Amino acid sequence: MKLADVVAKITPDDDRRMEKRMAVATKIYNSLKSQGMSQKTLANKMGKTESEISEWISGERNMTIDTLSDFENALGISLLNIHSERTQRIPSQTVINVHVGNSSTCHITNRLGYNNPIIMKKNHHGNKLLS
Repeated sequence: MKLADVVAKITPDDDRRMEKRMAVATKIYNSLKSQGMSQKTLANKMGKTESEISEWISGERNMTIDTLSDFENALGISLLNIHSERTQRIPSQTVINVHVGNSSTCHITNRLGYNNPIIMKKNHHGNKLLS
């Protein structure tokens, strides 16, 4: 197969994905260099093989969210930059009700502090979850 044939088969989605993989790989590589850390040291910190690290840094291997998180932890960098909606930490299973007419909107905050809205409908026996 000719190179032109291979290139012709690259879709815009393939191109976008490769660009993102390479951007992440470049950030990891630059962080390694700026910290004077070897791929072997990084592999040991992450409990991975040196060849796995090499494949990720070359952009040849996809990364899971867990792997990205492990890179962030091992290198002390941010790769995900996700701003999650969090509430003030309150004890697990605490319910906060906001009454609106015959129904209520409540928020149950889990152990990690994430706010999960649940719609409740009030009847003569009390509140019933509708989630």
